[in-house]
Amino acid sequence: MLTQIIPSFVILTAYLVMLIMAVIFYRRWKTSEYGFLAITLAANVLVFSSYGLFLLSQEEPSVRSFTTILGTTSIMTIAGLYRFFKPKKHKEFLFILIGTGLLFLLGLISTFVNGLSIFVMLLDIVACGAFIYWMTRELPKRKLFIAAVGTAGFSYLMNVLFIAANTYFFHHLFLLGQFLFCLIAILIFFDRIVDMVYAVSYKSVTDGLTGLYYKSFFVKKVDEAVQGKQPATVIFSDIDNFKQVNDTQGHLVGDQILKLVGQIMKEVCQEIGIAGRYGGEEIVGLITDSKADPSVIAERFRSRVEQESGAIYPVTVSVGYSSRTNHIESGEQLIHQADDALYLAKTSGKNKVVNYADDRSEHQDQFASVPLQELIVEAETAHSFSGESEVEPKPIFEQAPAEADEEDVALRELEQEGFTETVQEIEETKHDGDFPGSDLFNKPALVEVPKKTFKNPFRKDE
Repeated sequence: MLTQIIPSFVILTAYLVMLIMAVIFYRRWKTSEYGFLAITLAANVLVFSSYGLFLLSQEEPSVRSFTTILGTTSIMTIAGLYRFFKPKKHKEFLFILIGTGLLFLLGLISTFVNGLSIFVMLLDIVACGAFIYWMTRELPKRKLFIAAVGTAGFSYLMNVLFIAANTYFFHHLFLLGQFLFCLIAILIFFDRIVDMVYAVSYKSVTDGLTGLYYKSFFVKKVDEAVQGKQPATVIFSDIDNFKQVNDTQGHLVGDQILKLVGQIMKEVCQEIGIAGRYGGEEIVGLITDSKADPSVIAERFRSRVEQESGAIYPVTVSVGYSSRTNHIESGEQLIHQADDALYLAKTSGKNKVVNYADDRSEHQDQFASVPLQELIVEAETAHSFSGESEVEPKPIFEQAPAEADEEDVALRELEQEGFTETVQEIEETKHDGDFPGSDLFNKPALVEVPKKTFKNPFRKDE
């Protein structure tokens, strides 16, 4: 008798666990699919509890009258899981509900009418075959459903042989089939719950319009890659003239453009990194595959946007990128480097890709030494644009010539930009004779340029 009680107790426990979970979810969301699943599982718990009590109350119980109704519990579980996965398939569910109700009713009658059990079991087998053929095509866990229904069909066949031959070996195989069915049903149920939890967690870190990761999550992933000394390249892009698109074409077109650009970034980063929306029309990507060429990825993204956006409204993107080096200490620093490269792409013509490393070396070579008169003009332009300098301006001249009005004018211009000592201080220290720089205005002098830091007008702090 233990060979019957133990499997029945395990099956009862499995159904009870699923019932508790279904009730918890129903109380939380109050949806019909959780309610129906809870009802079917409660019926299964009731049937197997009755079967267990029957076994315990009889010294030599005859279980043939119970096996048919036991088998019907699998059909009810399948119906509940189908409703759980396909709540909008009302017509199909109606057929399943009617069929399940008739089979359960016939199974209940067969416990009191001799000779009806085999017929009901054969109907259960046909029902399993019909479900596999017609109902599993659109189910998301199709293979698991086929395995579950197939296992249930196997248990029904063993029950037919048990009733026909009255051999308990087949009854044990019947209980084994029911046990395996319960395991697969639990796997289907909890796999669905995992999918739902993942969907909820995914929505909590992604932008509702583009489906890309939020800035906070993206920055976290970049920082994890940098702190872990992993290969990391940040691609920072901005849609050119996007405000004009919104103003002239409307926000609906603007949203469609954002979706398209976000989808392209997601596709070019697929399997080699992640994509995010940094803010507004700024779309970013993180490449963590050491075999991927960031320049190729960035250019592919730029060219695809230029080619594919025409179907909605022609737009282009400016792109900057930067790769992690040993000098990078945080993800934010790497992102700012990519943003600086984007700024140069914006200010040098747009619709192009700029590498931060190339831009930095190019500017170092370009400004290693320049004539002073050109420096004055460039300093005036840059200073009026940014309004701030990272390096404290240092005096260029220790002394100045005593004569020449042209020189005094130039010195006063330099004083206004913060590059020299005051004119009064220079006049107090001037003296007769030659001194270094006395022929400064007769021929160009080469000087080192203080490093300037420009405030990026395109960066949008949230």
